Order: sequence, then C-alpha cells, then structure tokens
Amino acid sequence: VSTMPAPVDIDSLQIASEEPNFINRGDTTFQRFRCYFKDPAGIGNFYQAQAIVNGKLMDSVQNISVLSDKYVDGIEVEMRIRGVSANSGDSVQVNLMCIDAANYDYFTVLRSLSRSNPVSTAVPQNPPTNIQGGAIGYFSARPVRSQTIFVP
Repeated sequence: VSTMPAPVDIDSLQIASEEPNFINRGDTTFQRFRCYFKDPAGIGNFYQAQAIVNGKLMDSVQNISVLSDKYVDGIEVEMRIRGVSANSGDSVQVNLMCIDAANYDYFTVLRSLSRSNPVSTAVPQNPPTNIQGGAIGYFSARPVRSQTIFVP
C-alpha cells in the first residue's frame, strides 16, 4: 500500500563547484548539485530526488537522496542531490518525487544499512517494507516533477 502525496514543483536547480577538502579528498574540483523548492506548510511531506546524467539514472544505494520536512515545514528548501558525477556539457535531469512516510523510512534505513558496510553492494539486512507477505523491496505511488540543468 502506498498513498500518493500531492506534487511539489521544483523552483530551480543549482550547480556549485567546490574544491576538495578533508572530507572530499582528491585533487580536482567537483560539482555539488542542489534542488530548490517550497515545502507546503502544515503537511508532513517526504521527498526523494534522483539524478539522470546524459540519460543515465544514478541509482546506487549511496546516491539515495531523501528528505523529511520535519525541520523545514513551509519554507524554501535546499536539497542536496547525492551521487552526481558530471562533466562540462553534460545534462543533469533532477526528478523531485513526493513520497509517503513508508517509502521515506525504507530509503532512510536502506541508506543507513549500506553505510554500515560501504565496500559491499549487499545490504546486511532488509529495511522496513510496505509490502505484505514477506517480500523484499517497496511499493510506491509518487508524483514526479523534473528540471534539467547543463554543466558549464
């Protein structure tokens, strides 16, 4: 079971170039992608964002970008899009999806579990699911809003 929330439109996308630091090691500048939107006030909203670079979905567990409006209810939100690797001239499509609480919990736990063993592609246990009968995974009904930005 999944409840489809109302859609939320993307206001804008931004690319910021950042120099390497003690967390992001390396010797080259990298891009940080952000999605901006206005969270509707008074409603418990949950979001997931995906990046599609030159038509290829960035879909690994480490790239999961989810957000709860628990601390940003009713304000302009800046959501970081994880796992985007793009070069000058590349197109980056960002899909902003409104998801229900069960999907948010699933993706939050999945990302947390994957961090417990970052060298393995297997998740050490199953995250909570909204599917009955012992199945693994999730079911989701979600509206999607998209915008595309080109890397300078």
